[in-house]
Amino acid sequence: LVQFKPSLLASLIAGFSLGMVWHALFAVGSVIYIYTVMMKKLAGYTNSIIKRIRAGEKISEMNLRPVSELPYQKPTKIEIMLYQTIYLFYLHINGRINEMSPVIAEMTDYYRNHEEYNSAEILSYMWLIFWYSRYDLQPQTAKIFYDRVSGVLLTDPDANSKRVLGYYAFGIEGDISKAQQYVTEGLAVVDQFSLPGEEREMERQLLLELQGFIDKQRNQTQGIPL
Repeated sequence: LVQFKPSLLASLIAGFSLGMVWHALFAVGSVIYIYTVMMKKLAGYTNSIIKRIRAGEKISEMNLRPVSELPYQKPTKIEIMLYQTIYLFYLHINGRINEMSPVIAEMTDYYRNHEEYNSAEILSYMWLIFWYSRYDLQPQTAKIFYDRVSGVLLTDPDANSKRVLGYYAFGIEGDISKAQQYVTEGLAVVDQFSLPGEEREMERQLLLELQGFIDKQRNQTQGIPL
């Protein structure tokens, strides 16, 4: 029997075909993993919420629950922290400020001893800095978290970073001029950078609230009756 060696072209075609099959199988496997494994975990649930927000769904109407009431077994600390950033937004947008306190306490315990900063955790740090500069003034605690991510916040043009920096300048540093600068910059970009809908309006409202604090402080300093 005569054995024919495959030509170079045939070899390339065969290799390409095998590669396409491998990538197709990998893609299918990834989809199966996402829907059968990840979606059964807290991380998958958090990702689905983010997609719903980007699609225009109102987070205030999502009926989000505390982690302890969710049906996910043994979520990792990172999974919990990432979910909490969304849950805090849900609580704040619905005016349930008191319910934010235990969530913030849990995040504080975790991040206080978690010195390695990961960019995926920036929203957690922003919530912590904002909380301790606005609702529960704790200069030392606020400064711990501010010092870790200030480089990121100071170069970020988004309105939510301006809002966090503004409250820190006002509540912790006592710098009215700097706080005013951040409010002005934040209001100038709130319609361009923030997601449309409730997030944008929350940022606008918080910046205007800070403007009110600044105006009140200036009036008191100048002795003008309120």
